[in-house]
Amino acid sequence: MGTLSAEQFEELCFQLARIEFPGVERLAPPDFGLDFVLRDEGRVGRGWQAKRYTEQISWPACRDSLDRAREQHEARRVTFCFARDLTGPQQKLFEKHLRSRHSDVAVDYWGRSELTARLSGSDEGERVARYFFGAPASDAREIAKAIRAGGELASTENALDRASAVGEYFQAHDPYFSYQIGQRETGGPRATSPPGTVVSFERVGERSTERIDALPRSSDALDLYGPAGTLRFSRDPRGEAALRSFRRFLAEGGELDLEEGVTFSLDRLPPALADLVELGEPMVGRMRLIARHTPWRPRFHVISTEGDATIDLDLEPLEPAPARWDAGLSGTFGGLVLTLLLRATERGGELNLTWRYTMDNSPARNQRNALRFLKALQGDGQLLVEDRQEIRSPLSIPLDRQFRHGAEEVEGFLRFLEDLVTLEERTGVTLTIPDQVTAEEIRALAHAAYWIREGEIPITWDNFTMTIPPESLPLLASGSEVQIEEKAFLTLFGRELFLGTRELTFHGVRIVGTEATADSPSAPVRARVEPGSEEAGRIMMRLRPPAEGTFTP
Repeated sequence: MGTLSAEQFEELCFQLARIEFPGVERLAPPDFGLDFVLRDEGRVGRGWQAKRYTEQISWPACRDSLDRAREQHEARRVTFCFARDLTGPQQKLFEKHLRSRHSDVAVDYWGRSELTARLSGSDEGERVARYFFGAPASDAREIAKAIRAGGELASTENALDRASAVGEYFQAHDPYFSYQIGQRETGGPRATSPPGTVVSFERVGERSTERIDALPRSSDALDLYGPAGTLRFSRDPRGEAALRSFRRFLAEGGELDLEEGVTFSLDRLPPALADLVELGEPMVGRMRLIARHTPWRPRFHVISTEGDATIDLDLEPLEPAPARWDAGLSGTFGGLVLTLLLRATERGGELNLTWRYTMDNSPARNQRNALRFLKALQGDGQLLVEDRQEIRSPLSIPLDRQFRHGAEEVEGFLRFLEDLVTLEERTGVTLTIPDQVTAEEIRALAHAAYWIREGEIPITWDNFTMTIPPESLPLLASGSEVQIEEKAFLTLFGRELFLGTRELTFHGVRIVGTEATADSPSAPVRARVEPGSEEAGRIMMRLRPPAEGTFTP
């Protein structure tokens, strides 16, 4: 595994995680401490960080990744992937620096042996291994397939053997796409692509035409290797006619054949097809485009004096496009509705970006992230619009006054949502925000969230009464430490939420009065106490997180 680059090692670990967790999502930089994540109802339940260390482990780098994963993603479990197994001393350092660092984050790791077991434990794992490391020269199965592919062709059975060998080749070497291969007589009826095909190639010979259809095995296959290219229309009547047809195709869908007035280049293709053309080089010929509805998946990243924030949107086409615009796209995230309008001009193109925010019923975490994004827009900096499929370089838009509106409302809503997300994470309860929230509820939520984040808050006390056995009175009178533990709750939006255990430790108490609870000498005694000094009246009230599964309110 040490022969892989850091990026290749990260991709290897991602592919192995995806075998067990099909919904895992790989993140593009900046990834805030996690290379890929598994979400649960929009929240990051688990994340992975790949570290291609082959000798020494950089524990400071690992700690930094873990801290950012907890802060930015609020991940509850983080798995590190190492290209080596840890020694005994390294396992102790792993426990010290990572596993014990945050009580609310479970941390483990996949070492070389674990990764190797996953590479050899299933057909999917072996496919990943072949993709990254190739097939060994001594692999008898590969030799047999090579013989079959080039052997005798004297019967239908021989032909099927060859087709089978080719199919096994594609099946074993590409973890991203599956391929269907066909053949027909040149000039005969055109074959139909199977459902899900993203790109097809035909090699047209004098007598025979061969065809390959590529179908993604999962959605991230398109993010990494989906077909992408560039059309260039000539500045003459043929090019103008082709451009008009292309615009109509974008608006109405259907199929379009382009042959005159346009050249095209392919910048990215599924792995098994990439060697069929010279990527990036202009080509002439006939291209058939078939419109199938799919959202555009951009990432909006703000870097400003008011903070950094990122949101991912799936933008759907506006039908019909607004007047005077060639196309419109719109998407929603956490109450934030973003609209993107585009049109071609003589200078190349024009883009208009607008958004509005309305508090809705989406998860509080998503609404909080949307408002973090709006807050960041209030500062000086840049807005980067990236394609999550990495087809083109990010578009950089300088922030100016058009983005700065409603700053006070954004700040107020954001504080409320930050507190609400803190409470949800502590209690494990997803709360629905009612149409009306009282000022008292906002204050109670802010107080509880601050207590949870800080772990303790300073308080002052002047007296309290406690019931104790009579034999404990001498200890209390001598100034012994008094510790009190009790369950802490918050009632919010009509729900009672368990926050954890409240702990108070009193020093230097003074008894100012006692009262027997019954005539019996062994009956408990009520003792009224006060602080013995001004300093003793100032203590910290701590909040211990609930042990998982130990208490149900």
